[in-house]
Amino acid sequence: IGNSGLIDLMENEDNRKAVFRISVGFCDGEIAKGFTAGTEGRIAERERGDGFGFDPIFIPQGHEKTFGEDESLRDSVGPLVEAMGETIRWMEESY
Repeated sequence: IGNSGLIDLMENEDNRKAVFRISVGFCDGEIAKGFTAGTEGRIAERERGDGFGFDPIFIPQGHEKTFGEDESLRDSVGPLVEAMGETIRWMEESY
């Protein structure tokens, strides 16, 4: 349904809380490992800004802009940074 469909579904909702989760998987043919991270926030009333996926409609907790309006938010508090960090730490320590 895309971002616009999700916004339409939430048109009369007061509770717009959401968690943006991302999972990263690793497999070398013998070892399979997954890493998941999430960022709490809320769904905007309309699409704002650009970006991939939910970036134009997701506002991280403690902020007023969507990831699509401020890419630095996505890079500082977005779940991909945390999930990739966990993946890299695991590889450095255990792989």
